[in-house]
Amino acid sequence: MPKRSRRVSIEPQEQRTLFDGSDESQMVRGAGAAPRQALGFSVQYTRFCYLLLRAGPGISVSFEMLDDVAVHGEDRTHLSQTKSVASNPVSDRSVDLWKTFANWVQTVRDKLVDPAKSVFELYITKVFSGPIAESFDNAKDLKSAKAAFQTAREELWGPSPGFPKKATVSAELAPHLEAVFTAKEVVLPIIAAFQLRCSDIDPRHELEDEVRKGPVNTRQVRDITDHLEGWVKSRVDDRLRKDIPAVIRWDDFHVEYLAFSRKLTERHFLASMASDPDDDKIQEHRAATFVRQLELIDLDFDDQIAAIIDYHKATQDRVEWADSGEVHSTSFDALDRDLQLAWKNLKRQSDTELKERPEVDRGQNLNSRCMLHNCKVQGFETDRHFIRGAFHRLADDDGGEVRRNPAIGWHPNYDALLAKKARRVKR
Repeated sequence: MPKRSRRVSIEPQEQRTLFDGSDESQMVRGAGAAPRQALGFSVQYTRFCYLLLRAGPGISVSFEMLDDVAVHGEDRTHLSQTKSVASNPVSDRSVDLWKTFANWVQTVRDKLVDPAKSVFELYITKVFSGPIAESFDNAKDLKSAKAAFQTAREELWGPSPGFPKKATVSAELAPHLEAVFTAKEVVLPIIAAFQLRCSDIDPRHELEDEVRKGPVNTRQVRDITDHLEGWVKSRVDDRLRKDIPAVIRWDDFHVEYLAFSRKLTERHFLASMASDPDDDKIQEHRAATFVRQLELIDLDFDDQIAAIIDYHKATQDRVEWADSGEVHSTSFDALDRDLQLAWKNLKRQSDTELKERPEVDRGQNLNSRCMLHNCKVQGFETDRHFIRGAFHRLADDDGGEVRRNPAIGWHPNYDALLAKKARRVKR
């Protein structure tokens, strides 16, 4: 069986000498390339970004040239054929498997790569097995490659010299086997340099894990990964549209990586990872005190749902930021005090300016002013839903046996009205 989540054997100290990116004009497209068809192959972009992130100074990565993805260094080339399929692409009679080897044979014959200085990788985003592919993967020198080659040829064509099984091979598979089995001297070093990498880990998760190894805040990993993937795809697509070699140098990529990471660090922004509540959670919140407070000032259904979403996401953020250590618990206490003070001042303004208006109007005005209020949390900016949700949290109670009265409210007489409503419900 191929190893699960097996990593390509590119050690950090090897990366500087692994791939050649010195002259893009010499990187002509190899066999099987189809740049225009590559725009929709999202796995290739993720793999491209992953290999680029693992590269080093002077290294370049190409898209749909020598292979789906290829990494070029001064002394070594790494070709990566990526597969994201439902059926087994490494079964003994897989057309995908033998077409890949046939393309590599042609690439070597065209003198685009030196197999003695190359890695030929078949990267599959699911765990599959196949005896021949695994025997090729286990062959690490020409002697073992020759034995694996002969076994494979005998399995599919039958014994030499008559090859009695050859006539039984399917018409679709036959030309690829012909290209491989008649090129023994060319294919043996390819087999010796072959790596089968099957992984049931989402390629995106692998990329995030690689980003996480860098000097970044854990909560920045998703933002950095999103940006790097988007940047890479934009650069590659632009080159594909212009029909020029889709090559990105690690040096350029690294500049972008550092600049964006620095931007995240310097912007002092707490990124929200919270998701919207599902329908069941929304229904659960419909009976909450902070929602009843909105009913007291006649806010419509849409406003109530928006408040529930803000409350739910802000609660998630509060827990996650505390658990990750990004915000100390005392900073949330300070935020609550600041919001209560802001509510008090805004209430005074609203009551003074609208003293002749009905109480419901004054309550709506106060709620609107608070929803527009903004402040920082431990010196960090936040998404707007967080402050709105924090106000709703203060307008709620804890729901325990000993109920905590809301710290703030919208209707001028919210305390009495909530208590009256509670007595009616209890009866």
